Amino acid sequence: MRPEIELFWLRLVHTIIFAASLACLAILSFYAVTGAGRILAFAAMVLPITVFITQLFNGMECIMQTRAQMLAGVTDEWVRDVFFVPKACALWIVRVLFIPYALAIGGSLIRLLFL
Repeated sequence: MRPEIELFWLRLVHTIIFAASLACLAILSFYAVTGAGRILAFAAMVLPITVFITQLFNGMECIMQTRAQMLAGVTDEWVRDVFFVPKACALWIVRVLFIPYALAIGGSLIRLLFL
């Protein structure tokens, strides 16, 4: 497959993962606060935890960004790997969302295990 086409598919998949991840954050936050939707909240933990683990194994870099850089033939500059997110936001999104995810997952785990 040509790199341009593969990069398009990578962006599409990464955009879907990003949207699903935000949905998981909403589900986990709702469960942590209300206690409603226990099974859905348990399932919603899988994606953010998987993303975090893949970043740990990739030197705290997004594997999609790493692949986009490979396809673009660069190693030291950002390559668009998600649709609809400006570069300035994309560079900070994981760092900024880490705290809300940690709170939502932590609150959900507390509710699952102790309440």
